Amino acid sequence: MHAPSEQTELVARRPAQTLMLTAVAVAAVLAGNFAKAQESTEVDEIVVTARGLEENIQDVPLAITAFNEEALERRGIAELEDVARFTAGFAFEDVEGGAANPSIRGQSTLRGTTAREQTVATFVDGVYMPRNWLVDIGTSNLQRIEIVKGPQSARFGRNAFAGAINYVTKKADLEEFAADVTLTAGSDELLEYGIAVNVPIVEDKVALRVAYEDSEFDGTWENTHPNANLGLSPGTEGNVGGRDSDNISVNLLFDVNESLTLDLSYLGSDRSEEARAFQGLITATGDGNCGALQPIAGGGTGGSLFCGEFSSRGDTVSIDPRGFGRQGSADIYRLTASYDVNDSWNISYTFGSIEADNLAAASIEQDTINCAGIISFLGTCNFQGSPAGEVDYHQSELKATFRGDGPLSYAIGVFFMEGEDSRQSYSFNQAPLSSTPLGIDNLSNGLPFPASVTALRFGNELTDTTTTAIFGELTYHVSDMTRVLFEVRYTDEDIRTFAVDDGVLTGELSDSFITPRLTIERDLNADQLIYGTVARGAKAGGFNAGAVSPELTVFDPEFNWTYEIGSKNVLADGRLVLNGALFLTQWSDQQINSADPLGGPFTPVLTRNLGDATIYGLEIEGNYQVTDAFSLDMAISYTDATYDSGTIDELYTRGTAAFPPPCDDIVCSSNGDIGGNDLQNSPPFQFALGGQYEGEINGFDFYVRGDVGHQSSYFASQINAAEFEGRTIFNASAGVTIDRFDIRLWARNLTDEEYVSNGSQIVQQFSNNILTSYLGERRVVGATVTVDF
Repeated sequence: MHAPSEQTELVARRPAQTLMLTAVAVAAVLAGNFAKAQESTEVDEIVVTARGLEENIQDVPLAITAFNEEALERRGIAELEDVARFTAGFAFEDVEGGAANPSIRGQSTLRGTTAREQTVATFVDGVYMPRNWLVDIGTSNLQRIEIVKGPQSARFGRNAFAGAINYVTKKADLEEFAADVTLTAGSDELLEYGIAVNVPIVEDKVALRVAYEDSEFDGTWENTHPNANLGLSPGTEGNVGGRDSDNISVNLLFDVNESLTLDLSYLGSDRSEEARAFQGLITATGDGNCGALQPIAGGGTGGSLFCGEFSSRGDTVSIDPRGFGRQGSADIYRLTASYDVNDSWNISYTFGSIEADNLAAASIEQDTINCAGIISFLGTCNFQGSPAGEVDYHQSELKATFRGDGPLSYAIGVFFMEGEDSRQSYSFNQAPLSSTPLGIDNLSNGLPFPASVTALRFGNELTDTTTTAIFGELTYHVSDMTRVLFEVRYTDEDIRTFAVDDGVLTGELSDSFITPRLTIERDLNADQLIYGTVARGAKAGGFNAGAVSPELTVFDPEFNWTYEIGSKNVLADGRLVLNGALFLTQWSDQQINSADPLGGPFTPVLTRNLGDATIYGLEIEGNYQVTDAFSLDMAISYTDATYDSGTIDELYTRGTAAFPPPCDDIVCSSNGDIGGNDLQNSPPFQFALGGQYEGEINGFDFYVRGDVGHQSSYFASQINAAEFEGRTIFNASAGVTIDRFDIRLWARNLTDEEYVSNGSQIVQQFSNNILTSYLGERRVVGATVTVDF
């Protein structure tokens, strides 16, 4: 059942569609005019490694968007949400504490911060990142970012359910010494510096590359809390949304002989992120405008929910500085060995290890000075510490590949991964922070709050995961123009979860599944490829440690089947690249946060396999080299993602005599029926358009570039009540190269758009209902200077 704002949503999408059509029309006119004025060159080739070897992106029968180092710099891409701004069918917003939620083709992780695994798998040089707070690694020392769309479980393994994010770092060069120093300064106390050195230790045999970057930023939203500048450490000071990070990269490359190469790397990072700018509504105070009536403090009743579009309110926010945001570190080790047995056979081995930790604390009180909104009867400020924990994972993959002159090529491999994952969540309360601050004894008891504060720790679990997989792929050349590709993976996994406080085994799960992928591709000519695929995605199950109902202690894996047809085209004598894909996804056994039927008011929310969804959509991406100097690029996607009829979610049906359930059969069904509703965190429409001009003045190369990205509004929860407004963001940059100096001026969010980037709607049976909206980064301008030696 849709909320009354459904018509508003449909109307709101029309301006976005109008913008898209207008932009395309303007681009076409500009393209025609420039084409008449000057002869043009071909679009640059993009090389990707999504299938384990270097290939022109136009030769890969997959929907892939890739950004190389130059594209990352010139488009102002600093974080993963910037990547999403320019990628058709990919959405990403980071929320408080690193609870990231990447979404490909409308398939976001529906469990929020409670999920150990994501629907989108993330890899750094082939090493799997096992938690959501490891998804966004920034762009330091990156050669390329690849977004691979559609289920990739056959190739990438478990949890590449909707697709994969593939980070490729810079590698050592065996031939030349090189060094560069980079300095960036900008608004809101942005200061970054980095150095990279490449040394051929033994010419053409051994090379070492070392890079380091330090980044500091104060954030773009002013914090009006009266104690915003107390100097708490850890804590928030000055503006909110700032960061302080250090990144180091070491790569050692051995070309042992003509057959054997060894590639060793280490990536290390320490990251401190302040609390995100947010605005909240505590609906029991009378701010709710829909849903069942709830008692209001001081008398009367008010709506239990908020319906309609929620937008940012005002130029400032008030954040309790004791909510310090997030602190984390990560160490990633990798070894890859590649041996060419002969001209046809290759054997490769990759070992990867990641050790990482995350600690978070934030408050989402509506009134951050007087508080008493989250747990009203205590009269205190409530803080949440989630996600918090550590991961220690190790993985190995051995693969043999045959590529001969005949019609067949194939590969077979084995994969093994094991690791420990500790996870805790905290809820603690402190008196309001008056002009006389509380004494802060930071981390004195190993917890993210003072030792003097009584806190509730829940979900303190240690999970052991062992995954073993066998995979293979076969390509048959039916003719010179037609190929059939079949990939399959058999995965067996054992998951055990322990309650850390008492050492009791709380759950044990053994599961196995097969994830195939079939592709038929045909070359229409040397520059045009069409393909069709059928693929299955799988995401692991897990445990509900707090379940009262015994049958809900374990939840099962979820699956999807995706059907896709696509076309890749190089047209106009190589000046125009135009790619498109149509897809249909049937998502079954969805893992959704829901209520325990036997639980009481204080029973934790559980994960349950509640229902199915159907998703279909269209993606188009293109690049047009209009002239030698001027180029255009664009990305458009439309995604329709809805729950299938009969999907029942009881999370919003819980209630008591004092606090009735929020759904009243007007806004949402009192029996929990969400069939036909849009999936949450799934923007239906995205559009990006960029233009770039390059030239030469007095022997110096220069460029000027502008980009615009639009994302439509989307719903905050499965009941489709509150929705977050759409936004249109402009970026711009200009640069010049003078001898060894590269100088860039840039601006992100040039028009200083204030927008809600992400959020959630939390319904508590026993207390207030909370709508939290995290705000996107406002305008940041700066200059970057790089000196090559």
